[in-house]
This record gives sequence, structure tokens and C-alpha cells, in this order.
Amino acid sequence: MWGDIMLLNLLTKEEKHYFLDLAKYLTKVDGNIEEAEFIELKFLTTEMGKEIDDYETNDHKIAIDKLESSSLKAKKIVLINLITLILSDDFYHTEEHYLLEQLLEKWKISERKKAELFKVVYGQRDLREKAKIVVSS
Repeated sequence: MWGDIMLLNLLTKEEKHYFLDLAKYLTKVDGNIEEAEFIELKFLTTEMGKEIDDYETNDHKIAIDKLESSSLKAKKIVLINLITLILSDDFYHTEEHYLLEQLLEKWKISERKKAELFKVVYGQRDLREKAKIVVSS
């Protein structure tokens, strides 16, 4: 669980709903929701606020298409949070990888930008681990 990157509050209500469609799909893709994924998803939904309280998720494929008309900034916010969610359980499932690659291609996100997004997520993860070590020693 990291939850520090978020920025989900910058999305519109509709974009938050589409993000939630993708996030919920990704947490269920391997057949079961791991505890780390559940905690991370709870963290992310809390930051999105009341706008999603009663939202019933829809098909993730519709969300992909709807988000295509969003700003590049919104797409990057969605991606960085999906990457955080995907890596929260330390298991990168094939379907998670496939969906992420599909989003990157469809939204025309370059390999360089993809690497930057992953670097931010890994950097945040490393920082949290270092903080745990400092606090524990």
C-alpha cells in the first residue's frame, strides 16, 4: 500500500467513475482480490471523495473508450494510479499487463512516458521502504 501518488481529486466526476471501472476490473482479473489490492483500492476511493460513494461499476472497455477524450494529464493520473494498484500486491498478472499496454497504446503514451510513470511509482515504493527501515532501526 502506497497511496501517496494519487492526484485522483484532479479528475472530473466522470473520469473518477471510469478510473474506478478500470481499477475494480484489475483487482478482480486474477480471480481474487488480494488484501494489498483491497487496501490500496480503499485508499484510492477515499481520495476520490463522495462523488463515487454510490457508483456502480460498469464495463472497463467502455471506461477505456470514454477516457480517450480526456486530457493527457487525466490519462496520466489514471495510469499512474492503475500502476500503483497493479503493483500493490507484488504480482503483475498477465491480464493486468495486457490492459496496461492496451491503455498506453490506445492513449498514445510513449515508451519514455511509460518508463517515467513506472519510475515514479517505484520511487515512491522505495521511499516508503526506506522510511520503514529508518523508523524500525
